[in-house]
Amino acid sequence: MELLVDSLTPSLTPAHAPGRSVTDVSPEEAAQLLAQGAFLVDVRERALSVSCVPCDAPLRAAVPWLVHSDQGTSVNSGFVDDVLFAAGAQAPLVLLDAAGTQSQAAAMALSGATRERIHVVRGGMRAWASNLPVQGDPATALSAPLPASVTPPPARTLFRPKLFTVLAKGYGGDELRRDVLAGLSVGVIALSLSMALGIASESTPAAGLYTAVAAGFTVSALGGSRVSIGGPTAAFIPIVVGVAHTYGAEGLVTCTAMAGCMLVAMGALGLGSVIRTVPRPVITGFTAGIATFIFSTQLKDFLGLHLPPNSGPVPGEFLEKLVFLSLALPTTHAPSLGLALASFLLLRTYPAAWAKNVPPQIVAVVVATAAVAALEAGGISTGIETISSRFGDIPSGLPMPHLTLPSLDTATALLQPAFTIALLAAIESLLCCVVSDGMIDDKHDSNTELIAQGLANIASASVGGLPATGALARTAANIRCGGRSPVSGMVHALVVLFVMLVASPLAGYVPLPALAAVLVVVALNMGEWKNFAQLPGLPTGEAAVYLSAFMLTVLTDVTVAVEAGLVLSALLYLKRVGDSSGVHLTPTALSGVQAAQLSGVLLFGATDQLTEAAEHAARAPAVRVLSLDCSSLIAVDATGLEALEDAHKVLGRAGKMLVLGGVSRQPLAALSTTGLLQHLGHANVTQDAQQGAQRATVLATPAIDVVSIASASVQPGVQPAGQGGIETLLSVNSRM
Repeated sequence: MELLVDSLTPSLTPAHAPGRSVTDVSPEEAAQLLAQGAFLVDVRERALSVSCVPCDAPLRAAVPWLVHSDQGTSVNSGFVDDVLFAAGAQAPLVLLDAAGTQSQAAAMALSGATRERIHVVRGGMRAWASNLPVQGDPATALSAPLPASVTPPPARTLFRPKLFTVLAKGYGGDELRRDVLAGLSVGVIALSLSMALGIASESTPAAGLYTAVAAGFTVSALGGSRVSIGGPTAAFIPIVVGVAHTYGAEGLVTCTAMAGCMLVAMGALGLGSVIRTVPRPVITGFTAGIATFIFSTQLKDFLGLHLPPNSGPVPGEFLEKLVFLSLALPTTHAPSLGLALASFLLLRTYPAAWAKNVPPQIVAVVVATAAVAALEAGGISTGIETISSRFGDIPSGLPMPHLTLPSLDTATALLQPAFTIALLAAIESLLCCVVSDGMIDDKHDSNTELIAQGLANIASASVGGLPATGALARTAANIRCGGRSPVSGMVHALVVLFVMLVASPLAGYVPLPALAAVLVVVALNMGEWKNFAQLPGLPTGEAAVYLSAFMLTVLTDVTVAVEAGLVLSALLYLKRVGDSSGVHLTPTALSGVQAAQLSGVLLFGATDQLTEAAEHAARAPAVRVLSLDCSSLIAVDATGLEALEDAHKVLGRAGKMLVLGGVSRQPLAALSTTGLLQHLGHANVTQDAQQGAQRATVLATPAIDVVSIASASVQPGVQPAGQGGIETLLSVNSRM
């Protein structure tokens, strides 16, 4: 009357199963749970009978956690599949966990198989036997309402900032000193990059600094990574420029806030692990496209082009921009070009050993600023544009936070670019976290990181900043400088704020050609241009996805590139799945059996072959059973399940049977959850292909009345498996 599990692992407590709904219940409460559809699991070292379990307890099967053989004792690799077979994928479990027994491994294996509700009766079988009422009608004890104390606890907490984890484990003076020094170094790097990215986004240097402060502090304080540094990044430049051109500065702020809300929703829905599955060709394709776009935006300042007053702004479209700039080449300003080239050479030849202590971006900007200031002080007019000459003075501090609700029409129009910003922010931040995890041997929390990125973008928008995400270069610098906790990222944001408060006038002297050189180097480093050389060796489909994402990013915008890349990748995946999936008839020496093998994924593109195999078996006079070998079947979708049901009906109308052998976990769970397992009959669905073939042989024996068997397995009086009916089914099948 119970699922008996031998086990040799430590006793389970709710604390041992983070992220799952595990709660202690009394024997009486467990009995009520059983009456509502839960399944009983006896987790102990010896499998003994349980006389006091009500006779209508839902599970009547024995599944061992450990198997014993001549080679010794080992874990039953099919344990979870056996439970899914008997109990389905979603039914809650009641574990009888005796004090001192070792049940953690079995319970954790079960909790990882799409099962969220596990209830534990402490004291195991002795507590159950001594406390469960056995006098009178057992159904009376099961009919009482379920008390509130056994209501499943809340689902897994999706928001657990790493800062809280670090502080809870203990944070001392040595750690603080190390993180402060790392934060100082990264803050200095962020100064020049933030101003450069603000200018490249056709906004202002102040907007980039606002983003570094507001978003950088929020990401570190609330994020799911120890060392990730948030702020403005080059990946957003194409989409930000497009939104700013179309909807203006206020529209960009609104779009950033909407993207932040979307990121919070992604994290709250637990989509962190899904975001990381975006195909690599899509990511590398639009990354190379973004790098090309950034390079094109810096040509004007790098060359120091002096455009005529009536020429208008530089076009945002790539090809039109190149034509426009090529016509303006005669206005190239030699001092600006010379300064940009000198800064570029300094950045490219800067010794790596020095970079660990003094960032090359800061050296290039400081040297260029000092050179221009010295020439101007000596009475030599260079004519080189600076931040102050184009944008005015940088504000000394952050503006007061404020957000205005957009109109419905504006919000609707901004949905698409906001989603693109959210998707890019999610991809960039999670990739940054994955890389940094490998550098410090840690593991980030994806969903917490997404929520923090969303809040960071909302914070950035509230002070007029730009979209933000995890910045890999600044994160790597943080790690190299010794940062090992979110405190270093918080310090980096405070450093930028401090410079704004006390030294903003000095930042106005920074020459724009030097900042252009910094971004040109960023573009060259982020492009991963070696991928173009590797294209001939890639499969045709992946190369097409890469080139499509690249060309669409350059010629249209990132939104179109990402959407098209994802669609093309999905179509390519479906084609490959279809090519590797199918139903193949196989020869067999068994009389009355038609054998076939299912492979790959049984979905809408591969069901026609299954229908043909079923109809062929139904028409063949000598065939009494269609035996499907599912050992190579990875997964099945709703269309595949419907095709299996149709095959069962076609064979049933012809007085024949369907047997599935070698069914793995996902197809087995799908069959059980949808109820198709009941209609096929438990005995006709096996987890071992050889057992399936043996079952088909038994059913094909002429002495057996196959039609009556088929009727008995689905007759109205028989309950579904998992609701008291498995014993009846087994009794019917045992007569075969």
